[in-house]
Amino acid sequence: MRILRRAAAMAALLMGAAGIQVVQGGAVQAALPTAAVALGDSFVSGEGAGDYQPVVDASGTAQATRDKFRALGAERYAAGCPIHRASLAPGHVFSQNLGSLVKNAYTTLAAERPTADLRVLDVQKAFDGARLCENPGSPTGALATPVRVQDGPTGTYVTSLSGWDKIGVQRVANTCVTYFQTCQEAWHPNAAGHTVLGQCLTGALTAAPRTIVTCVRNANGTLTIS
Repeated sequence: MRILRRAAAMAALLMGAAGIQVVQGGAVQAALPTAAVALGDSFVSGEGAGDYQPVVDASGTAQATRDKFRALGAERYAAGCPIHRASLAPGHVFSQNLGSLVKNAYTTLAAERPTADLRVLDVQKAFDGARLCENPGSPTGALATPVRVQDGPTGTYVTSLSGWDKIGVQRVANTCVTYFQTCQEAWHPNAAGHTVLGQCLTGALTAAPRTIVTCVRNANGTLTIS
């Protein structure tokens, strides 16, 4: 299809700002981005001007109005957990491996010291049902200190990332890297958590010598020490 040159420049400008479709005989033909469509005094060689009708349509956006991933990250941060859930699995693996290391050390020491009063306290399940991000309303009711960062070395923790763009999130993350003492990025029991651990420790001290004591938190908040 050959287009009149006198309209090509004008059409090319319009094509850069909006999508253009050419309707012929009821069929819609998508125009190429580099095509030029004759407007106004348009005429297609060999055919009448009424055979083609330029249709200019506003270009839609493929972007959502809500960044679901970032919003979920903000919700996780508000609950006290790392922004990305992929950070959780390594923490669980580390905790489990540390527990295995302690038990292996106990087994070795018990074999080398047959009369020593050795005991192991397993608290892997002492916070069941009260971990960070485990229940609605977290970190309220959780037994651990939430993960928090600062927006610069201000001394004030950021408690919500709602509405933050990725540049802002990156900025507070970099603050934690540059001033590592400004971020609470490790898992620590809070005051209530220390109370639970104290009860577990009391149970371990009253248990029989040379035993592995397990402390488990029940659904109603009580502890089972065995």
